[in-house]
Amino acid sequence: MDQGLHNYLGAPSHIKIYLDNGAFYFITHGGETPVKEYAEFVKNAQPDWFPIPQDFIPTPKMTLEEQQECLELTMDMNRRYWRGNYVPVAHISVLLEDYVSRWLTDKS
Repeated sequence: MDQGLHNYLGAPSHIKIYLDNGAFYFITHGGETPVKEYAEFVKNAQPDWFPIPQDFIPTPKMTLEEQQECLELTMDMNRRYWRGNYVPVAHISVLLEDYVSRWLTDKS
């Protein structure tokens, strides 16, 4: 990845490369996203767009408390990585208004 994703993939410069953080994969396979490794990969690969290193995905079968925990963990990661061109993440759920409200009122 020393050459960046555009060169590695042979993509012309006018093509935008979007990176996924793999959160759904890691959650469904019993692990967490390797945050430090992801941040290093982003630095070296130089994608055009990339989300925060890890988000926590609520599902409809979760209790409201479990979904709230996902919101708290995701918002913590959003705050930790709001600098450095990472794209924040919000999940469509019964707590969507809470996500939006947090962004509008957060001063960090």
